[in-house]
Amino acid sequence: MLVTWRHRERRGSLIQSLDPRAWWIFYACFLASTLLFWDARFLAVFLAIALFFIFTSRVTWQESRRAWLFIGLFITFFAILTFLTGRGGVEVYQQEHLITRLQAPFSIFGWQPGVNITVERSFFALSQFLRVFSIASLTILIPYSLDPGLYGVAFRGLGLPDKIAYAMDLTMRFIPTFGRDFQLTLDAQRARGYEIENLRGGLIAQVRKMAPLIVPVTIHAIIGSEDIIDAMDLRAFGVGPRTWLQQLHYRRRDRLLIVLGVLLLTASLGLSFSGLGKFWVPAQMLENRPLVGNLTKEQAMTQAQQECLAAYDESLSAPHDFQARQVTLKEAYAMLGNEMAFEQRPPDTPVWIVWMKGAWRVEPPGGSYSQDSDHPPIVFQNCTVILPANDQESLGGVIVTKALPQ
Repeated sequence: MLVTWRHRERRGSLIQSLDPRAWWIFYACFLASTLLFWDARFLAVFLAIALFFIFTSRVTWQESRRAWLFIGLFITFFAILTFLTGRGGVEVYQQEHLITRLQAPFSIFGWQPGVNITVERSFFALSQFLRVFSIASLTILIPYSLDPGLYGVAFRGLGLPDKIAYAMDLTMRFIPTFGRDFQLTLDAQRARGYEIENLRGGLIAQVRKMAPLIVPVTIHAIIGSEDIIDAMDLRAFGVGPRTWLQQLHYRRRDRLLIVLGVLLLTASLGLSFSGLGKFWVPAQMLENRPLVGNLTKEQAMTQAQQECLAAYDESLSAPHDFQARQVTLKEAYAMLGNEMAFEQRPPDTPVWIVWMKGAWRVEPPGGSYSQDSDHPPIVFQNCTVILPANDQESLGGVIVTKALPQ
């Protein structure tokens, strides 16, 4: 016997007042539209739409708590994993701007673990959370709000063949049926003294000891599928077009929901083709933050300029006459005669050396400069910076030489 999800009629439920076909069409449009965006501002709109349907579905927390906890923990885990590793966003953004670096207080065979906290990782994790949560929220509502008796007729009404419509109907019932059979088998085996809590041994041994559960559930599933096949054969299923006991009819609200779904998808496609909706971070959060990862020559010069501006009290003229070379750390030591920068690095570490001319002022010791002061400011005419070229463990530039005061 097939069972279904915990569906019940709910007074005032918006989803249950709609034709299932209209809901499936809107859900498909919503799913496709959400997948077109990585911009957190656009994804916030989809989240608001999902929350609207959640609060108007009349699905209570008590009956859907397990589903929400599972989905919530699953999404949060992968969002945090992406935030810490940055692996999920390599195809979305090409460079990262450092917020801070968390360094472990210990080392493993000379390697000190650390995690880069960057602006791009933070917003990518946020976008990923908004994106997946919006889709998962509407997905959770399906088994709790749609009448399982209308699965087949709804899919058939969407234009699918009878075989596919009925296959979708059986698919929606498979998991709750399988769960019911597993729970009944577990209760029966416990009544015979089987204790699943006391399984011991390795993975293979534990799987072998679970045979009293796996074998009956598997055999029952096979026998149940054969019963369904026999019942369908007796009714000449697949010989010709079928009729359905229940008939669905679109109403005004159903047509309105379909129009909204199509407009949502059309607008999303238009924005996507126009170049909008791509990954976004606030420009204000990128200012004066060092880059992470492989630096191009242009990026190295930009970051070196930021390092020079941050190292002095005031810039008197715009930096100019940039020169940049990528060398090893050993070569940099030989060129600059300074072995204090990145002293923990191997000699073959690739680095950028960036020279620039300009005028930077440093306040004299003891206070700010004034015309009557006996200590005029110190003005430097050039700045030289060493930057890691492709290393993500040390991200700030190091100013290793300064010109003599003017």
